[in-house]
Amino acid sequence: MSFWGNFRCRRERFLEELAESIAAECRSAAGERVRVKAEAMSEAEARGYIRARTADLVESQTKVRSAQHLLTLPVRRRIMMLATEQVVTGVLEDIAQSESPLVLRHWAA
Repeated sequence: MSFWGNFRCRRERFLEELAESIAAECRSAAGERVRVKAEAMSEAEARGYIRARTADLVESQTKVRSAQHLLTLPVRRRIMMLATEQVVTGVLEDIAQSESPLVLRHWAA
């Protein structure tokens, strides 16, 4: 692998790890914020609702981490996208595992 190819792989791995860390920090607060309403929604509705209601949590954590690592705006946006998706997926998993009657009824396959 060339120097630049190796650099891109390491950079992408760093961004993914940073996004995972940000998502982990936001997940419990995000769950508390959206859980009750999201349980009564379909999975697709809940996904959009969680994404919208947790955007500010992910953005604020990303700004803090961006300042620590001196990241550019395009890189920060990429991290926010990755972290938001991980928060949404994690909160949906938490809700699905709760075995709430509402969730079982709405999310049944």
